[in-house]
Amino acid sequence: MKNIFINGLMFDRSQVFLRELAGSFHVIGAGLGPLQNESGLNISDPFTLAGVLSPPEAASLENRIVLETQVLADELVSDFRALHPELPADWKLPDSYIQQTLRPKVSAILKMEVHFKLVHESHPIDMVISGADYGSHAKITAMTARKLGIPTMNLEHGFFFGQIRWQFSNLKRNMPMYFASEYLNLDSPMEAEIFAEILANFPDQGTKFLGLGTPVDTIVGQKLTREEARQKLGISKKKKVVTLVCTWIESRSVNILVTGQLNMIDLFEDLFRSLAEDEFRHDLELLIKLHPAEARPDVLPGVKACLENMARQFGLPEPRVFGDQLPEVLNAADIVASVGFSSVLFDVFQMGKASIVMTPSFLVTTTVPGWREKGSIPLAAGVMEVADDPADLWRRLADWLTPVRQEKLAADVAHLTEKHGLQYRTVSEKSRKIVAWISELLG
Repeated sequence: MKNIFINGLMFDRSQVFLRELAGSFHVIGAGLGPLQNESGLNISDPFTLAGVLSPPEAASLENRIVLETQVLADELVSDFRALHPELPADWKLPDSYIQQTLRPKVSAILKMEVHFKLVHESHPIDMVISGADYGSHAKITAMTARKLGIPTMNLEHGFFFGQIRWQFSNLKRNMPMYFASEYLNLDSPMEAEIFAEILANFPDQGTKFLGLGTPVDTIVGQKLTREEARQKLGISKKKKVVTLVCTWIESRSVNILVTGQLNMIDLFEDLFRSLAEDEFRHDLELLIKLHPAEARPDVLPGVKACLENMARQFGLPEPRVFGDQLPEVLNAADIVASVGFSSVLFDVFQMGKASIVMTPSFLVTTTVPGWREKGSIPLAAGVMEVADDPADLWRRLADWLTPVRQEKLAADVAHLTEKHGLQYRTVSEKSRKIVAWISELLG
């Protein structure tokens, strides 16, 4: 039986796919314990399979950790100097920061590489399947597998429906994403075509694009009616419901992470201030769905309190803030607004609803004139719009809810679905298709 190594896939979002995979292959992955007791599934924990480093190998690993930690520290100093040229010539990172913050991160990554090699020695790996392999949690294993000649596949976690087409981007020198795996699986051939178009303008990563479907359990689907969702959430049937979804800012540098998060806070403040001056507020029930990274138990209470307090300061009712319940908050909505482009906008499209994107200012600078109208397939098709500012967002939301706009939306959604084959598919259907493809690849 072929051995498939799972790398960075979230168990709670991938159970359907993992069950399908473990029915045909021996799956090796951490955190899959709940599936190990199910009959008919072949699952092992990698920590029970790996051997032990010899003393010379352990000493070599320790030397690599020391060396790579210093390299990372030097690169961070260089980045800080570029951002702050006024720093003294002898400025450097405190040794306590290097040892307590940087070293553990470097150590964890290098140990993942060594651990994967030890598992491969005892149980030869036939394929590595990763989730978000451009992140540090998964990249090193995918890259190590490729160096060893092992087939690798990255399963993207959602269809970024609003992806800006290459001709409307001014990031001509900046690679938008580095995918570490040989195969990149996306939700549809249309999405694969968009990514291939973008990455073709950069040095070849050797990426082969697939459009087999995104097998994510939390993708909303079409199970709840609007009335059922509202009943579950205790929402009035009389008011118009707007769901505002948040997206994540990939922290490719300290500057992008800090600037992006601060801009996001400012944007929420502007949104509440503008809504307080708009008559639309009287007919509105506002739901806010946080990104999973902002919905962790240690983060959610603070984020929720911040948004509720901010709304009160402008004389608005407290918004309903959710860390989960994505199916309910999307199905309950009459229309969805997004702070930045989010993968859930494709779910919104498949529900036959419009979406409006409020783009943070730091993203606006990466596009050229005309992108708001034709910069992406859904923008050009008229099923999505971009708001110029918070006041424009509330105006567009109110306009979209008129009968005339809703009738045109239904026709535009049907046309785009048919043209690009974007019909709804269940997670099980997508999972079976991926497993069949893997079986054919591995023989």
